[in-house]
Formats: sequence, structure tokens, C-alpha cells
Amino acid sequence: MKRIFIFLVLIFFIAPLSRQPSAVFAEQPKYILFDNLENKNFVDSAYWNYLIDPQYMPEIAPYVIRKPFNDVTLQQYKLTDFDVAIFLLGDNRLNTRVGNASVLNAIRQMIAAGKNCLIIGRNVLYYAFNPAGGDLNPEVQKFLSDTLGIEYLTRMKVSRQTGNQIEYWSFNVRGAFGDPVGQSIIKWCNIGYTPQPGVTWWPLAIYLEFDVFKSKDPVKYPPVDHFIRTNNDYPDDTIVGIRTEIGTARLCFWSIGFEAFAGDIPRAYQLLRAINWLKGNIAPDGATYDVDPIIVDFGEVEPGKSDTIEMKIISTGKLDLVLEEIDFWENPDDVFEIISGKITNPITLKRGQSHSVKIRFTPKEKIGYKGSLSIKSNALYQEYRYIEVWGYGGGIQAKGPILTTNFPENLIDFGKVKKPTSKIIELVLKNIGDQT
Repeated sequence: MKRIFIFLVLIFFIAPLSRQPSAVFAEQPKYILFDNLENKNFVDSAYWNYLIDPQYMPEIAPYVIRKPFNDVTLQQYKLTDFDVAIFLLGDNRLNTRVGNASVLNAIRQMIAAGKNCLIIGRNVLYYAFNPAGGDLNPEVQKFLSDTLGIEYLTRMKVSRQTGNQIEYWSFNVRGAFGDPVGQSIIKWCNIGYTPQPGVTWWPLAIYLEFDVFKSKDPVKYPPVDHFIRTNNDYPDDTIVGIRTEIGTARLCFWSIGFEAFAGDIPRAYQLLRAINWLKGNIAPDGATYDVDPIIVDFGEVEPGKSDTIEMKIISTGKLDLVLEEIDFWENPDDVFEIISGKITNPITLKRGQSHSVKIRFTPKEKIGYKGSLSIKSNALYQEYRYIEVWGYGGGIQAKGPILTTNFPENLIDFGKVKKPTSKIIELVLKNIGDQT
């Protein structure tokens, strides 16, 4: 019976990132990673080192612990006190037991408590659905099908063995378009990726085969990641990552481990996006807020005429949100205007309360306009937040593709960054032309 389908790639990075546990640890940890069911190198290098690195995860690093999945851990900690449990199953079954501790039962406990689980297992689907796996447990099949919405397809081969030689093929895992976790981001697998001359990212493992599936209902069970062979492929039937919500509980599942992805940045930020989505149903400790819509896009408006869009700021944290100022930071030709909801004196919002801002767009010419709305508040980690505002003068002449960015003058300024810390800036590219 085939059990392990990966080989370690012995690669040493020339300049590995410095990763050390945060000096501050919470009295009550919020996140737990179970580390004894997966290869230790993968646990450390594809997950744990990022979780404890405040450079990548400033909101998570102080509150995460790692423990073996066993009776001792489940007696020491009440599982449902954690906001997110990370189950790295490696080549194990979903119904794996360690002593009396059952992985499947632990996941069910988290769901019943309205908490969240990240589940990653290379052979979970193989054992559950593939006759060659030799298990075919009905209870596991029902959970994967009914709870996670998985319709199993096949074991996808990305290698060929001839005698004593194994040939493996490169492939990509691409995030689903518009998904908050996948975000259309391409991960390179079974090959190195060169983001710039002289720098090559490598995966931690080479895959020979893995399982792909469909979503029974893409609305209820949104795909997160797809297997693709070429950059333009976007099949609906080769999913490797999926997510769902059950009441207030949230689940993410991958049939391929993050060790398959080339590079620290793709691995770390895939993990960060997953945890951020999972903990989205938990009120943060400080003051935080959501904005709806996150980008204000007026589309086309005839020059000289106006259109209005209402934007809401919703307080989501455990502490009161204090909005100190809302005004335009960037407003080309003064075509955008706040007609209600502008703040010059602070206002306070309790959790669940919202503040509405009405924005009017009056284009003067048949061109594209991009503005930036600044929100100043007491929000945790984010004193200032900038909301993009887009609009186009109607009747724009066909000019082909026109690329714009979310930075004026197309200049990205990181300012001063103290060693050895780093700063991350999101670059948004948008085609405002009339052709792809």
C-alpha cells in the first residue's frame, strides 16, 4: 500500500530569515498546532517558523502554541478554548487516533463550539475515497462529503517512474479568483521559482501524486486552491483547497501540504490568509473594523453628471472603535466628494455599530479617476487605513489596455524601516482600459 508520496528536497537557503518566538506570550493562547502527525521538518519549515515570526504574523505569534495530538494535551488544555486548531495530518487518515484522542472527534468538538479548524493532509482523501487506499471509512467519507462539501475525483500523478528512475513534472497551485484565502495567487511546485535575477525560491518537497476533487456546491463550499498545469488553465474539477462555514464555525482543508510551495513568502502568506479568514468569526481583542465595500468603484459616469455610493464602517473588535477622521487623501481634480458622514471630531462605535459615509463622483472628463479615502482611528495595528475610490468618465474612447496602480506617480515609498524588521506594502494593478 502506498503511504508516503513525497521526497525531501535538500536545499539550504543562502540567507534564511531570522525566526524566533515572540518575547511576549499570552496567558491564554488562542491558536494550537498539533505537530506529531507530520514530518518535523515540514512542521517547522512550512508552518511553525512563520506562525511564531512577528514579521509575518504580528497578531498571531504571541498567542500560538504547538503540542502533540494525544490524551495528555487534550487533558492539559480544553480544546474549545482555542480560536483555531491546526491539524497537520501528514500521511495519516482523518480518523487517526493517538491513544483515546481522535482527530475526527476533536474537529467535531471545535465545530460544535463554533470554533475553527485548519486541516491539511496529503492522504486524507486517498484513504477515504480511493479503493487503493484500503480504508474507505463511511464515517470519514460522510464528514468529508457532507461537512466539507468534497466530491472526490482522483489521484493526480505529476511523475513517471521508468525502472529505477523517477521523472517528476512541475505544476502550479493557483488561488481561486476573488477568494479571500486563495486570492488568485500562483504557487510554484516541483520546481524552483525565480522572482528576480539571482534569487530562486524552492519547495521543501517534491510531490509524485496527490488528490484532487470538486466542490459539491461552490457557494456553500468555496474552492480556495486549484491544481493547474499551465498558467491559463482554470478547471473547476481539480481543487486541492476548500473552505466552508457551519454556523459560526469555519473550516479550511487542503489535500496538499504547504511544503509543496516554492518560497517562504508563498508559504507564509497562504498560511496567514487561511488563519485570518478562520479567525474572522472571533472578535479581536482590540478595536478593529470592516469596511463595506472595501473598494468604492463607481464604474462609468457621464462627465458633468453624478453618482453616489454609500460605504459602511462596522466596528468588529472587543474594544470600542474611535473614528477620529475621514477625508480624502488623494482626490484628482476634486471629482470625489463626501456628502455625508465626514468626520472631523471623534465618534465612538461599539461592536456591531456602524458609521455610513456617502461619496459622490462627478467626472469632468472622459478619463479614469482614482482617489484614496483616509480613515484615522484607534484600530489595532492600523491607525491609518486607505480605501481606494475608482471612477471613469463615461464614453471613454477605445485605447486598449491601460494599467494603473494604487500609488500616485507609480512610486512605492517604504519610508524608513528599522533593521531587522520589514514592511509590507500591497501593490494593486488595475486595467482601466477597454481591452485585456
